[in-house]
Amino acid sequence: MNALMGVARPSPGATRRELLVAGVGLAATLTVEAAAAPVADEAAAAIAAFTGGREALAGGVTLSLPALVEDGDHAPLSVVVDGGPRVRRIGVFSSGNPVALVAVYRLGPGAVPRLTTNIRLWRSQTVTVVAELDDGGFRAAAVDVSVTLAACRSE
Repeated sequence: MNALMGVARPSPGATRRELLVAGVGLAATLTVEAAAAPVADEAAAAIAAFTGGREALAGGVTLSLPALVEDGDHAPLSVVVDGGPRVRRIGVFSSGNPVALVAVYRLGPGAVPRLTTNIRLWRSQTVTVVAELDDGGFRAAAVDVSVTLAACRSE
């Protein structure tokens, strides 16, 4: 009796080389899918580290970022923190980049809590901005962004 009964066998015409190529292709596909897995947990952890575990309240921050970014290498971002206590820091976080913390800006006394810059986005994702206020509170805003041509890629 054949020990392999009931086990799927490759087609009679399949060579070892074809099986090896198929296996490598499958491994590459699984690796790409694992690399593209959502990193929302990493973004939440980075925000928690920035706030020291305290809650960031929605509002008080205006985040401008296009809903559709053609080129992820140049995503124009602007942040304005509304009046109130002085702003100490502004953190920019990404739920879809390889590294969740995009940037932290430290503002000195008398600085206007406003910034404009370009950031890189790997894929469609949520970008969150958190402002640390002088009174120890945190304010946040988030925007969902669709990216047509991804950045953060090796070429």
